[in-house]
Amino acid sequence: MTEQQTPDREKKIAEIREALKWVEWGKYPITAYASLEHWLRFLLSELERKDEVIEEQKRELFYKSKEITELREKSWQDQQWFKQASANITEMQKELDREREESRKLREERDKLIEVLRKLAKTNAENISEIREWKAKQNDPEVTDLDWYNYVARDILKEIGVNVDD
Repeated sequence: MTEQQTPDREKKIAEIREALKWVEWGKYPITAYASLEHWLRFLLSELERKDEVIEEQKRELFYKSKEITELREKSWQDQQWFKQASANITEMQKELDREREESRKLREERDKLIEVLRKLAKTNAENISEIREWKAKQNDPEVTDLDWYNYVARDILKEIGVNVDD
């Protein structure tokens, strides 16, 4: 409704209210009933206009309600995605911890191998006392220095969990 129609509407409503007071007091002139048809038509048009406004508000409410429902669904889906992502992150963290533990064990094995290789890399002169002690324990006159190196290598392989065939 335009601004020009609003003052006319307000003026008519005021006239109708004034007339209603006169009718309630029983002092409304009978000749004024000619205005009554005009006022009734005006009131009916106002009721129709209000009905249209109410229908428009109902439509807006329906669409807003539908939009809210869609947003709730999207929010629920986002929550489900977040829960799944959190579960995935937790599982990945567990896998990372397992990999770190495996890496730690491999570093320990590597360090043992390095230790043995360093030991084996020493000259015979540096290993001679260890070789003599080991030969003495073997009680076999045919055991050679090479057998000692073989023994050390097998010993370290067993230590790190490698099954060695005899």
